[in-house]
Amino acid sequence: MAGAFPQELLPHLFHRFVKGKDGENGLGLAISRAIVERCGGRIDYFLEFFRKGT
Repeated sequence: MAGAFPQELLPHLFHRFVKGKDGENGLGLAISRAIVERCGGRIDYFLEFFRKGT
């Protein structure tokens, strides 16, 4: 699936400076989570698998 996160990265998605697949560090989801939680909300991820055809 294009744009998917590697399975081993999922438990760390919302940590600051997690290294992505190309070696870059990220802050986006950590900042997003902080903003959402300060407003009383919740942000999380879920796994969804798609099958093509039947």
